[in-house]
Amino acid sequence: MGKPRTAKQIRAEIETLQEMKPKVRRYSGFGEDNHAILDAQVRVLEEKMTDDQIWDAWPSEEHDVEMGLSARDAMRWASGKEKKAPHVEWEPLARS
Repeated sequence: MGKPRTAKQIRAEIETLQEMKPKVRRYSGFGEDNHAILDAQVRVLEEKMTDDQIWDAWPSEEHDVEMGLSARDAMRWASGKEKKAPHVEWEPLARS
C-alpha cells in the first residue's frame, strides 16, 4: 500500500475531474450517468469520505453500482491503496 495522497494532490485531482466533466459524454452506452459518477468521485475527495460513508451515500441496491464502485476507487486512490488516479479512467472518454 502506498502513502495517502496529500491535500495538494487531492485538490489537483478534483480540479482535473471537474475540467474533464464537460468533455465526457453525459450517458454511457449502458445508460450510466457519467457526470453523476464524476460528481460522486469529486464529492468523495472533497469530503474525504470513508467506505462506510460511501455505502451510506450510494447503497448498491438503490443506485447505479458503477457510481458506488467509482466512488470507492476515488477513496482508495486518496488513501494510497490505488495507484491509478480516478481521472485516468475518464481520459479515453474525454473529447478534446
